[in-house]
Amino acid sequence: MLGKKVKHVKEKAYLIAWSLASAIIMTFIVSFLLADVDPSFFDSGEIAEDILGVHEDLYTVERVSDGDTIIVSRDGVEEKVRLIGIDTPETQHPSQPIECFGKEATDRLTELVHDEQVHLQSDPTQADIDRYGRLLRYVYLPDGTHINHVLVREGYAFEYTFESKPYELQADFLLAQREAQESRRGLWGDQCSFEAS
Repeated sequence: MLGKKVKHVKEKAYLIAWSLASAIIMTFIVSFLLADVDPSFFDSGEIAEDILGVHEDLYTVERVSDGDTIIVSRDGVEEKVRLIGIDTPETQHPSQPIECFGKEATDRLTELVHDEQVHLQSDPTQADIDRYGRLLRYVYLPDGTHINHVLVREGYAFEYTFESKPYELQADFLLAQREAQESRRGLWGDQCSFEAS
């Protein structure tokens, strides 16, 4: 009987000692891993930017230049932004007339972003700035609406691959354009004579 009690006490002591040792080891490991981590890493904005590739800064849309170009400002600095992956009919080309559905494309972009705050996201497969000094970006509303994609899907813009260099969302944009063409939306309707590619 005494032997069973001693054995039982030893088992309890062993379990307690093992639990304490495990807790000490885990505390040491966690402390070691976190010792050199910048506390800002745990800020949700930092995680989103560094891990998810989403830039959390908001820019105010000052005006719309045409259907695929906007002017934004942040901290009083204005930047011209050319939307990646799209092209719209010309409205401001110095040597060309206004093209069919150009005004409608500009009006739709204005409707989507006028006086809005937007997120800008670059594409690592594309240049940061084009030859005219415009930032090349995907444009998102704070609710996640992807402006570039909306314009293609609704038939206000063509999918556009600059110099045959595919961009990350090319397949999505081509699919959106195909759906717009098949549904004869916007510039793919009867009023314009654009060729389906």
